[in-house]
Amino acid sequence: MTSNENDGQARGPNGSARLDSMMTGAVAYMLMINQTFHLNKSLMNSRRDVRGMSAAFLRSGGQNFRAELPDQRRRADQELGEFNAYITGILQRAASC
Repeated sequence: MTSNENDGQARGPNGSARLDSMMTGAVAYMLMINQTFHLNKSLMNSRRDVRGMSAAFLRSGGQNFRAELPDQRRRADQELGEFNAYITGILQRAASC
């Protein structure tokens, strides 16, 4: 018996479909992890920029970043909303399984 025949017998008649399903699930999970990482990284960078601009604004007595700071805060808040919506979607899908 060759190793391929043994593998086929070990998986049974639908082994290939089961393996395909497992691989599809693993790929989907890795893509979800990747997307979560990138959304989190973007959110943290935006929050860091707000902190830096806020510190510079305060150090300058309100002169530096007066115009830019509100826009950066809005961007950071928008990214927080996107991150929260993404995580909420993941949790809802997990709860339905």
